[in-house]
Amino acid sequence: MPLRLTKKPDGAIITFNRNDGTSSSSRARDNGLFATHDLMHYAVESTLGYDNAFLGLLAQGTDIDEWEDAKSELRTNPPAEAGHAEVLVGMLHLKASTDGIESLRTARDELNDHVAMYFRDKGEPPSPVTGEQLADIAVRYQDLLIRWASVPVGESLELPWPA
Repeated sequence: MPLRLTKKPDGAIITFNRNDGTSSSSRARDNGLFATHDLMHYAVESTLGYDNAFLGLLAQGTDIDEWEDAKSELRTNPPAEAGHAEVLVGMLHLKASTDGIESLRTARDELNDHVAMYFRDKGEPPSPVTGEQLADIAVRYQDLLIRWASVPVGESLELPWPA
């Protein structure tokens, strides 16, 4: 399985195993915050069919450290699809964490307005996210959270990529 999240007492380790045998991993000591953030990436990118966002770029050879370095070219000038995914994931993860997963289903206009503002100076924004896509993201994310919650400390959740 290309994507593995390993639960630790104080957080998680994310590991992406590529088809060429290489891998990239990172340890987060944040009580699981970034594990759920990465699960939102999985829900968003798999639902929207993104190949050039966080997970797709990891599959292509990008190292996780490049995403963590705020000064890297990847973070300061990401490919359009990756920028779109980051905006979506950030907003949806925050909304689900504060207002509950069901709130995602009604966030379409707010989300698309936020994305349009992000892309105002960065070129043509991507197509707006539909209500059906948001509902699919919410269902997938909820399923991933349930699966993650059932993983004992020291064990892993493994997910295929592409999904």
